[in-house]
Amino acid sequence: MSRWRFAVGDNEDVVISTRIRLARNIKGIKFTNSFSLEEAEKVNKTISEAVEKIYPGEYKHLNLKDIKDYSKVLMENHLISPEMIKNIEFSSFCLSQDESVNILINEEDHLRLQVLKPGQAELSAFNRAINIVKSLEKEIDFSYHKEFGYLTSCPTNTGTGLRASVMMHLPALKHSGNMPGLIDSLGKLGLTVRGIYGENSSSEGDIFQISNQRTLGMQEEDVIYKLRLLVNKIIENERQERDKFLRNYNELFKDRVFRSLGTLKYAKLLPEEEALTCLSFIRVGICQKIYEGLNIKEVTDLMFNVQKNNILKYKKDTGLIGTEDSVRSEYIANYFKEVERHGE
Repeated sequence: MSRWRFAVGDNEDVVISTRIRLARNIKGIKFTNSFSLEEAEKVNKTISEAVEKIYPGEYKHLNLKDIKDYSKVLMENHLISPEMIKNIEFSSFCLSQDESVNILINEEDHLRLQVLKPGQAELSAFNRAINIVKSLEKEIDFSYHKEFGYLTSCPTNTGTGLRASVMMHLPALKHSGNMPGLIDSLGKLGLTVRGIYGENSSSEGDIFQISNQRTLGMQEEDVIYKLRLLVNKIIENERQERDKFLRNYNELFKDRVFRSLGTLKYAKLLPEEEALTCLSFIRVGICQKIYEGLNIKEVTDLMFNVQKNNILKYKKDTGLIGTEDSVRSEYIANYFKEVERHGE
């Protein structure tokens, strides 16, 4: 588990984490979809050397091609994107020691800075991201147009280059059938709703990412304010639905929580989707004070660790693809045994 996730965050019963991402490109060099290998190497060198100059010893620079077997684990932990894996031969990243800041190099843009914080923390994550990118601007000349703002490879990012997103656990809104209406309403208000891995991914474990759509013609502060306002409303609605379900279906809900617990502790083959569904019920059960065997940090940790590529780290053998359902069940069973042993 990344160390930043151990910190206490606001509204953690609903909000898992906050991410701020800023996209930038170096002036005079083609975008990553059309640049040469020599230009890719120049971008890599320029950015990594600037980071080391400004923050000596604070970031570890890694070329993705050197850790190919680990790349999908990084993606599942939201440290790199699926797009970055497509550019694996010339992409790299500079990662802070606690993994809360990651500077992606040669992804869809030359530079994508992302700051991660636990719980709801739109403003503090944004302030940290802005401070870092302003420091980098002293060493790197980024492409900027006085009318359009920062230029990016995809027009939807042009302007501020800002994507502010909040990862939310919304089981009550999903299972009550309210998500389609919520997604439609947020779309009309300029926000988009994606699954656990972002664009075109599913909402496994009832996890959704809420983020801004517009970057052109808006001030960064306005984007952050609007996102926070709407996320607060979603939190309120999710809590209301949880309380409503608990009032109306108390025994049914408790049964589902403890059936999920039994599956996690005793199943011999656990597909990822089933494991995440069960952990979703356990997580909301903890928040509603129905189950106290784990805390919210531990169950969130499990939700990341049981994903396909993460789970193979348990055996330290990425060649075990195809056996992960068995490995997953063993890992989860041992996790609960260890927790219960320390709880005695």
